[in-house]
Amino acid sequence: MNINEVQAEILGLILTNPDLLIQAQDQLTLDSFAGDYADVWKAILTVSKSGRPVDILTVHEQLKDKIPLSHLASLTDYGFSPTRLPVMVGFLKENTLKRRVTNILHGAIKDIQQDADIEKRINDLTLSLMKATASPQARDKAGGNDLIALVERHIGRGSQLVGLPTGIPSLDRVTSGLIPSMLWILGGPESSGKSTLAAQVEVKALLDGAGVIHFSTEDATHLVTMRMVASLTGITIMKMLRGNLSPEERMAVDDAMDTLAHARLQVYDSVYGLSHLRIKAKRMAMEQGLDLIVLDYLQNVRGHGTIYERMSEAAIFLQDLPKELDCTVFVLSQLSNEAIRSQDAIAGYKGAGELAAACHVGLKIIPNKEQRDCFTLQIRKNKYGPVGSIEMEFTDEFTRVAETKNIPPFV
Repeated sequence: MNINEVQAEILGLILTNPDLLIQAQDQLTLDSFAGDYADVWKAILTVSKSGRPVDILTVHEQLKDKIPLSHLASLTDYGFSPTRLPVMVGFLKENTLKRRVTNILHGAIKDIQQDADIEKRINDLTLSLMKATASPQARDKAGGNDLIALVERHIGRGSQLVGLPTGIPSLDRVTSGLIPSMLWILGGPESSGKSTLAAQVEVKALLDGAGVIHFSTEDATHLVTMRMVASLTGITIMKMLRGNLSPEERMAVDDAMDTLAHARLQVYDSVYGLSHLRIKAKRMAMEQGLDLIVLDYLQNVRGHGTIYERMSEAAIFLQDLPKELDCTVFVLSQLSNEAIRSQDAIAGYKGAGELAAACHVGLKIIPNKEQRDCFTLQIRKNKYGPVGSIEMEFTDEFTRVAETKNIPPFV
């Protein structure tokens, strides 16, 4: 492959499909491109970091006429096949690595010829090669004073909550809220209220100014949004769909929709792959800021192998994602038949026991067979606090949940 054509195709694909930037950015660095292509790449990164949409006009504006608009437009002639991006990025990444290593080795040979301290030069060469071959997205390792500063930034300042409140006081009391970098999993039988509870958590976060991204593998985008409206208003989705609203209810729905329209909220109903999910989430984190990711529900995520193999892979992915994006990930999961019956503290979410082991907070909904509007919210796992049960009830025609007056025991 011709290296210039490869660079042009990658940039053309990104200008045509901006969502591909995240995928490319994970593999490429500032020195991956050369000449005019390097200038375009740097401009794309600058535009994306500023929160502006990545397109020909914004990139041209960032370049300040350094490269003609017609030249940028010609790059889009290469952006006709997004599926080729991984191949092109892999080729460019390998080419960049060869160039780095070659430059390092040439410099090392020259230094060794001029310096008698061979052992020092070998150590320098080793460090240089390690740095050159490090993954672009690898996290920097902190040590010494860096570690102390890192801990100091995360030490509380007297607040009872460390993260965003869930809106359920007893749950917030024992978990300190939705702490960034942590994974929550909420399990329950079908139609047990998982989505209603999650919507209430999302709405509370949005009202507190958080950035929220919701991935639905079951319901359409408009139904997900209507569930949030229902949580805000107490008006059921079915009533909204039928349109038989009183003037007061219509006003309440309009106000709720206006609130959501001005919130930092994104909802997707066609993202089924974990890598695609990560790209969307990382893009929002870069452009708008991201505090909470909600996935409803996990078992519909697509991948290779059996459901157990997919869920095992998902457990590793979901454990790493909140750390990478410094946000909370809140996942809804079906429960296995064994888990529904079991009293085991981390009885399995459907598909793999690794899901229970991966989460920081594991919740389980136990429906009340005698009172349909009541359920028990069990805190089956709480890595940094007590576990226990909270008695809950559905309110406002099952659009919201609330604690009962019973004081929950925690151990």
